[in-house]
Amino acid sequence: MEYKYFLVDIKDQVATVSINRPEKANSFHMPAWKEMKKIFEDLDQDENARVVILKGEGKNFSAGMDLQTLMNLGEFQNISGEARKREALRGFIVTLQECINAIEECRKPVIAAVHGACVGGAINIATACDMRFSCSDSFFTIKEIDLGLVADMGVLQRL
Repeated sequence: MEYKYFLVDIKDQVATVSINRPEKANSFHMPAWKEMKKIFEDLDQDENARVVILKGEGKNFSAGMDLQTLMNLGEFQNISGEARKREALRGFIVTLQECINAIEECRKPVIAAVHGACVGGAINIATACDMRFSCSDSFFTIKEIDLGLVADMGVLQRL
């Protein structure tokens, strides 16, 4: 299986999925979110994999949402009508939730191997896994709280 933002290797029925954007602290932009969803849907059906390990390449598990993606949220302001703006934002959030839900819905056990930063959306990803293991250098933070936002991709329900 070839992917652009992830490395996927299946050996001895263990699928290792590596978030592969170390130059961006393994942060997620929209193409990476969608690719992750596809990976877990594919692994769910793959008879060669019996367990999945999710990890990050480089120094961090993941910095969560790519800042450029967050800055692009301002585009919703260009939509006319308050209801349309809110519906567009809701659609964006639902898309992200579906990407994370693909991990939770995968019928193979999914293990998060966390090292370094696990920030914001990355905590959503880790909590969607069946098990989480972390190194002594790991740190976790839900940055939405510091910004006065609701953590709305499922992390609170999964905690």
